[in-house]
Amino acid sequence: IILCSAAFFYVLLFILQAIKAKKFAAKDLLWGVATILRVLLAACAGTYLMLLFKWWSHLGGRLYDETYQAIDLKFSGLITLFMDISKATGLPDDMYFYLFSLLFISGYVVVIVLSPAWFCRMLTASIAVMVIGGLTYMIAPAYGPFLYRDNAFFMDVQAQMLAATKTFGESGGAVFDAGKFEYVLGAMPSLHIAHTVIIALYAAALNRRLAIPYAIILLYILIHASVTGFHYLIDLPAGLLVAFLAIL
Repeated sequence: IILCSAAFFYVLLFILQAIKAKKFAAKDLLWGVATILRVLLAACAGTYLMLLFKWWSHLGGRLYDETYQAIDLKFSGLITLFMDISKATGLPDDMYFYLFSLLFISGYVVVIVLSPAWFCRMLTASIAVMVIGGLTYMIAPAYGPFLYRDNAFFMDVQAQMLAATKTFGESGGAVFDAGKFEYVLGAMPSLHIAHTVIIALYAAALNRRLAIPYAIILLYILIHASVTGFHYLIDLPAGLLVAFLAIL
């Protein structure tokens, strides 16, 4: 939805500039409609493949939660620090998702306004994150550290996702609720981190005044990816690697 909205804004800005310059033609409108449809198709395809790969990752039978949890235990002091920082902010756990959406939307607006030519590059990187990340899910899948923690806010959601994911995996894919296609767990890697890094880098490169606020949001998302119990510590650098590969 965000990517398609960004495409609409991109096309609208182009058309308004063409009208202002008195160079608007019918072909520009056709180009705009075609551009939005291409972005819609690419965004839907990328999201579908990412979720499909995430589901398939649970058909192998082997999960790496114990391995990742052992790493978390070795760095328990860091997780405790993350928890303390989270409590100190006084912000609710779901602020993690709101700030991610804010950065995603504002980042695309900044790029479209300041350098429309970069829009396609950033869009391609965002979709690449979904495809590369989806494939990466299949390498060493895991449910998430919430298995070993208590999180009052996300406990119900995580329980529902765990039930749907386990049922699918244990049945060899025979039992699947299409109505809950997005209710699949996949801790490794963190694609929230990958997307955040890409958006922050592109937007801050065009406007350096955004570097500090975007860095703060990135740090907040990085901390809460662990605090909310969706990601192990090792998932975070893995997300950074996915971002790097997507930019290439």
